[in-house]
Amino acid sequence: MIRRYLNLLLLAVTLTLLPVAHSEMPISINSSLNSFEHDLENIHLKLERLSAHWELSPADGTLQVHVLKAERLIIQLKDSAAPSEPGKLPEKISLPLPISIKQAEIKQVVIISSDGKQLLQQVRFNLNANAKTITLNLQEANTPWGNIVANVDMATAKPFALQGAIQVKQLVSTDSAYGYDIKTTLSGNLEQLQFSSDNILTQQAGKFYLQSSTDASNNAENIAGRIAINGHIGLAQDKALQLNLHIADLRAERLGSYPQAQFNIEASVNGKLNPQPDLTLQIRTPNSHWQNQPLNVEANLQWINSQIKALQMQASLGSNQLVASGDLGAAGSTVNWNAKLPELKAFSEHLTGDIAASGDLRGSFEKLMATFNLSGKNIAHGTQFKLASLSANATLGNAEADKISAIIKADTLEIGERPALNVLAELSGTLAQHQLQITAKNTQQQWLAALNGGIKSNDVNQEKFWQGWLQQLSYDGETTIKLKAPAPLKVSAHHKRLEQVALQFASGELNIAFADLSDSAFSSQGSLKQMRVSDLPEDIFIMPASLQGSPVFSGNWNITAKDQINGSLTLQRDSGDFMLNKLNTEPTALGLTNANLLLEIINSKVSVMLDVSGQQLGNLHAQLTTEFNKTEAGFALLASAPFKLNASAQLTTLAWVPFPNTLADAELDGKVSLSVSADGTLAAPDLRGTFNGKDLVFNLASQGVALNQGSFDATFAQNKLLINHFVWHGGAGTISTSGYALLAQQKPKLALDWKAEQFTALSRTDRLLILSGSGKTQLQDDILSVSGDFLVNKGLIEIVGENAPSLSDDVIVIGRSQVIQQAPLQVLLNSLNINLGQDFILRGHGLDALLFGELSLTGLTQYQPHTEGSIQVKRGTFMAYGQLLNIERGILNFNGPTENPGLNIRAMRNTKPVSAGVEITGTAFAPITKLVSTPNVSETEKLSWLVLGHGLDKAGKNQYAMLSLAAGVLFSNNQSVPLQTKIARAAGLDELSFAGSDAESAAVNFGKRLGSDLYLNYEKSVSGLLDVARLTYFITPVWSVRGASGAESAVDVLYTFSFK
Repeated sequence: MIRRYLNLLLLAVTLTLLPVAHSEMPISINSSLNSFEHDLENIHLKLERLSAHWELSPADGTLQVHVLKAERLIIQLKDSAAPSEPGKLPEKISLPLPISIKQAEIKQVVIISSDGKQLLQQVRFNLNANAKTITLNLQEANTPWGNIVANVDMATAKPFALQGAIQVKQLVSTDSAYGYDIKTTLSGNLEQLQFSSDNILTQQAGKFYLQSSTDASNNAENIAGRIAINGHIGLAQDKALQLNLHIADLRAERLGSYPQAQFNIEASVNGKLNPQPDLTLQIRTPNSHWQNQPLNVEANLQWINSQIKALQMQASLGSNQLVASGDLGAAGSTVNWNAKLPELKAFSEHLTGDIAASGDLRGSFEKLMATFNLSGKNIAHGTQFKLASLSANATLGNAEADKISAIIKADTLEIGERPALNVLAELSGTLAQHQLQITAKNTQQQWLAALNGGIKSNDVNQEKFWQGWLQQLSYDGETTIKLKAPAPLKVSAHHKRLEQVALQFASGELNIAFADLSDSAFSSQGSLKQMRVSDLPEDIFIMPASLQGSPVFSGNWNITAKDQINGSLTLQRDSGDFMLNKLNTEPTALGLTNANLLLEIINSKVSVMLDVSGQQLGNLHAQLTTEFNKTEAGFALLASAPFKLNASAQLTTLAWVPFPNTLADAELDGKVSLSVSADGTLAAPDLRGTFNGKDLVFNLASQGVALNQGSFDATFAQNKLLINHFVWHGGAGTISTSGYALLAQQKPKLALDWKAEQFTALSRTDRLLILSGSGKTQLQDDILSVSGDFLVNKGLIEIVGENAPSLSDDVIVIGRSQVIQQAPLQVLLNSLNINLGQDFILRGHGLDALLFGELSLTGLTQYQPHTEGSIQVKRGTFMAYGQLLNIERGILNFNGPTENPGLNIRAMRNTKPVSAGVEITGTAFAPITKLVSTPNVSETEKLSWLVLGHGLDKAGKNQYAMLSLAAGVLFSNNQSVPLQTKIARAAGLDELSFAGSDAESAAVNFGKRLGSDLYLNYEKSVSGLLDVARLTYFITPVWSVRGASGAESAVDVLYTFSFK
């Protein structure tokens, strides 16, 4: 084979030259051929439009070709009828004379084989060959795999020692998902050709880029991984092959928005290629991780004569495992596999659940059969997908006569906020003819779809496709949908087509004449007749809470998209009306008289016209034009697309504007007028016009928001919306703003100045906020900056009820899906100063206080802004232990995070002759609590005067336990674990308590659980003679035996019962 191609090269050169003249003088000749063809064994050569300038020196017998040019070289490889035999290398390559080609250029090299056609362009090279060596320098060759550059030196005698390098370069472009610049060094000889390539993987322009490590200049932190390939291959006899692949420290997160991962992969291939491939493959992933979970893969197999032999594979990710073993590719061969995936979160931080599956693959690759069983539970993907349980079993094959079957059952499937469904899918028949039925239902609705068809083959290229009928499609729920007749359906890897779909709704009809989708084109045609809005299921359209009614619409479409988009779409109201829902009032008709939408696309240029009018609504007219651009992913509206707009609106009500469910009780109304034009691009539309509103009202009763008499005056200038003024009235005051808003580089920018005068922002029985002051708001680069000085003219915050307990941020509940929120808009408080004024009341949890003070906040709200200032209690009381304490001193000093101020609080119970109370100092995170009194008395006396209102000498028999409980609560610093329990745990005990009703009977009780059914406690009198140890054995939850020793000795059998 090697000799064949060398002879081919020499033949293409020498046959174009004239016969050599017998002379001592150099011969210099220009020659040209229009076409030259030659057959060489199984290769047909055709050289077109060849020209050459060559020189022959009889002195040294060297043929020097100064310039050789050709328009096209066609190489056609013919299939050999005889079976291939192991190649043999010649003993020597004998050249008729030394040859030196200084510059050769071939514009196109076309290689044609049974596998297809390959095109090489702009091939440039030079060649030097003599009796000992052949040197080829390929300067350029543009190929489908990139630009190739190579240099090779080879001896002309067996074993043909060789050394050189090949470089392949493909630049990153919008048309490719990756790029590379790979260099491979060659050494050894043709009996054992050694190759080696060492590369690094990076990211360039958002795409993968692989380049030679010798040419790389990237910083270490930009390198996503190192990929090295080395080995050797024999070009003669059995073509022995050894290949080693090493992927080291591959970091997925450095290649884009991928999870954190580290891969180290070692793979090797050993064996021979002739007369049939006989290769051994081994793969390992030492010290690899995916999302901080260990990833281990070990696989071994043999590839012998297109069959897999002795496959052994074990893979694990955290606690998830996959095991496979066996043979495959021959009749009777089987590969068994088993997967246990108890922790799906290891694959993705958004994914949770537990899946177990097993199955097998058996038979030859031409008649392959597969069976599997799968079960899963509590499967979820964030909040968008949840599944209580999943079960599936299937038998599949790839031959037309193979029987196939499958049953897939999914219980309580939730997608987004849609109602949960139970889904059942059943497949039966053969690969050539089968039926698939899918049912999804709950107590309120049911979807049903049925398909009937089979896998077919294209007679021309043998491409597989599915062809059949959409036999059934129906929906039963708050409305109905039914397929009137079976519809033809064809699906392949590169082409999908659906025809003659007629869907009958409750009153309207949807007809799809056809919908055709391929890799490079889409087209569809259809119509909508007398469709009521109420005909649409809630899964498709949900009526806003602000509207009711059911207008009737009709329309049609005809769209074709290939190199350009062409088509049209129309939608018009036929009859009916919307009704406005307003709180505490009867529904009011919008009085629709016209609602039309027309979209036309000619050569990707889009024109849209919208006309809406109503007696109570007003009117809206808009006309815009823009243009689609074809991209790698399809057609898109680019930021640079031209954009023209002419729109006008005079709306007499805004009550129809929908709100999300979280603002279900919100009300908006008012009058708006708009006149705007644009002539620019989508990114910079160059807007001109006016935008005005008056009589605006916004109410949110649940939050105490009541804004009225709103008005605004704004103008469009270039790409900005200039807000000249925007005023809301709240209570007896107002809030006004002015500034601008714009969209720059697909990001919003905002700059507003605010001024409030006695503005009632909130007014509810448990909250009131009246503000005065001024401030600024700026939005840029997703950071909202807020600054200003505000005075609270009047404020009330009443804390109602107890806060529900919640888990700390660092607690992870196993089995519960973790919702990863996208980074929100960051709010930056930039010297926001708040003065509480002289009338700010805080109530709740026993507190009733009049506050005053000032705070200054600076920093991002998500990181607890730095807060400076103080809040003081002007006067107030606090209810504790059933007693009303007067707050004599209440100061919160802020110089750090808002939630951790310094404390200086003193609350007293004013009794005679002793006033007792509590003093709290320190910080909110580490408060220090102590008892105080006037005059100063002992700690126990202070507690007695605080809790009981008198000294210990007057304490009753039932009041000592109250004092013990009060002391524990007082010194537990509001934590859930009482002080006694903390002391007991520190001493290695389970219980520490105080008993007794007076000083004489007071006792200390220590307890320790020795086992699940054995408990030891010791009770010691404080001043008396009680000294007893008790051991209790629990036979059952209600029967126990207790023994006592010490001041009293006894054995008791106890039966315990309780009332709930």
